Amino acid sequence: MNADPSPCPVALLLLWILCTPLPNAFSASAPPPEREGKALYAGVSPENFEVQSGQVSPRETFSDLLTPHGVSMTRAVQLARAVRPTFDVRNVRPGQTYQVYVNPWLQQVQYLVYRIDPVRSVVFDVRNPSRSHVERRAVQQDWTLVRGTIENSLYETLRGNDTHPALALRLSEVFAWQIDFFRLHEGDSFRVLYERRRVDGERIQPGRIIAAAVVHKENQFHGFRFETGEEDRYFNREGESLRRTLLKAPLRYSRISSGFTYNRDHPILDRSMPHTGVDYAAPRGTPVWAVGSGVVLKAQYAGPNGNYVKIRHNETYSSAYLHLANFADGITPGTRVQQGETIGYVGSTGRSTGPHLDYRLWKRGKPVDPYAIDLPPSRPVDPQNRDAFERLVEDRMSRFEGTGAMLLAHGGAWDIPDGVVQAHRSGLRTALQRGRNALLNGSGALDVVTAVVAALEADGAFDAGCGAMLNQDGEVELDAGVMDGTTLDYGAVMATKKVAHPVRVARRLLDAGEGRVRMLAAEGAERFAEIEGLEMVQNHQLVCERERTRYEQLREAVDQRHPSTSFLPGTPEGSTGADTVGCVARDVNGRLAAATSTGGTPFKPPGRVGDSPLPGAGFYATDTGAAGATGWGEAISAVVLSQRAVADLAGDAHPEPVARERLLHMHRAVQNPEGAGATGGLLLLTADGRGAWAHSTPRMARGGWRAGEQPWVEV
Repeated sequence: MNADPSPCPVALLLLWILCTPLPNAFSASAPPPEREGKALYAGVSPENFEVQSGQVSPRETFSDLLTPHGVSMTRAVQLARAVRPTFDVRNVRPGQTYQVYVNPWLQQVQYLVYRIDPVRSVVFDVRNPSRSHVERRAVQQDWTLVRGTIENSLYETLRGNDTHPALALRLSEVFAWQIDFFRLHEGDSFRVLYERRRVDGERIQPGRIIAAAVVHKENQFHGFRFETGEEDRYFNREGESLRRTLLKAPLRYSRISSGFTYNRDHPILDRSMPHTGVDYAAPRGTPVWAVGSGVVLKAQYAGPNGNYVKIRHNETYSSAYLHLANFADGITPGTRVQQGETIGYVGSTGRSTGPHLDYRLWKRGKPVDPYAIDLPPSRPVDPQNRDAFERLVEDRMSRFEGTGAMLLAHGGAWDIPDGVVQAHRSGLRTALQRGRNALLNGSGALDVVTAVVAALEADGAFDAGCGAMLNQDGEVELDAGVMDGTTLDYGAVMATKKVAHPVRVARRLLDAGEGRVRMLAAEGAERFAEIEGLEMVQNHQLVCERERTRYEQLREAVDQRHPSTSFLPGTPEGSTGADTVGCVARDVNGRLAAATSTGGTPFKPPGRVGDSPLPGAGFYATDTGAAGATGWGEAISAVVLSQRAVADLAGDAHPEPVARERLLHMHRAVQNPEGAGATGGLLLLTADGRGAWAHSTPRMARGGWRAGEQPWVEV
């Protein structure tokens, strides 16, 4: 029986360290290189282990996570030492998740994986501590635009737009010198172009704000991030710096509980008194910033004012911060502080009824209302950078206005009967309106094509979703695909019977992350959709009366011609319809995407797959162009119609002749059993926003929208 050696004094000291939680965030020591790893299990395959998941409880330490699994304190010390340059185990935090990987044969712990944040996890190798390391998940980052009008608060408006609420803090920092975000009110609006960040489809905190526009009290404020050579700063449309000599507020987004006045009913003394400051209600411990650079005059306890700091900024301005819980490290009289530096933390010391900050400002020794004075800006854009800045502003403003955003959608190309033309027009118009609104709200092309196709799936007028044609068994089988032109990532599903919106399942496959499965069929796709929490239905819920009638007519005709046949390898003679739906889009950032969905041909053999879920055939997108096809799926697949069309767009080719030529090539290259050439329809959209469509069928249901114009629909 093996026994761990007795711990030495150094080990005992380390044991004390790892069992003692730290009060604040991570160690400030510079981290060593970190390994890139798989996203879901932090580089550890779960296939050969029993995986036990848990969540750190209050007061639970690193060693507490290991001892229930028979890991000795000595080994816990070794693991702590192995990762100490990168991660201090005293930073294990309540609420964070972890997984324990147990060897099922030996019933011994092999790994403990602790999740630091959505990007980083620590892999503790219990058997070989020296192999412990921090694993990083790949972060996908792109620019996206969000806009909204405030109804209750900025925070709630962002959440309602499916945007990470941390963007509210980023925005308040950009306009910290111009706008009091505590006083935003109903009717104020914003547009923000920012770095959206995701890990395996999971939204994480946003990156930098690229540009922003806020309308507050009918005044419009713009901020454009511009590299000045020394640092990235924000400027208005005229090139003036947004930075002022003093911040507008001394702490992050909160609320004002009492304003500047010479006549306030004191909440404790119960008499009218001047209140020559602004009270901010905020949680205890909220960091308080110096509103400007300067020298600390006082940092002390002062009776009714409690713990307070007073700073002299220049000959004109001084500021004070009252009722602090405590001072930040190093804040003593004579210390020089920088604008935005933390000087203390919100508390309730002195004469106070609860946690808040009382902020005071003096101008030449006289108290002033911080919100009633106009402060001069810092340095503007350097004259030698002026041209570059104006080009940047022009680009960002075009993104705000949606210039260049465009989408095209189709509802199939075939001999569409007169009796259903109006339903096709109505369904396309509704779907296009949804796509238009999404683009104007800053959604990316991938989100837009998914939303448009999902709307067509839900309409019932098209051969997709709840309007799909039935196979020879009288069931609905759905196919769909979606592709990102920037990354060439795609997702596709086929032969699904229990999914309400197959395009959303395809999209979720695309979002699943690098190295994952991209295509799933039948029960595999349905199982994935159910795990992902997507809408599931019974097959009969997808069957509409129109298609049930069509199926019964075809079933009767087939039974008369082929009475002993239960399975036909192809579509029976006399059946028509090619109502595949699809969409291509270009967003305000110039990104392209394509998506398609279908129920296939009428009375198709069970399990038949056409072009719709095949990237390159039914849909395709690159940074050059995006394409969506409809028609005879076998022929479209044979000539790889969508991919070839996009390839032909290289060299500034116009999309309209390209679409016509590609359909003509398919017509000549592929013939049906009766000897007729293959027919279909095609949408094409270029990177510079030129769109076109073509069809070799009697009719094609199609429509589109371009920024600055109204949606249009034709059949």
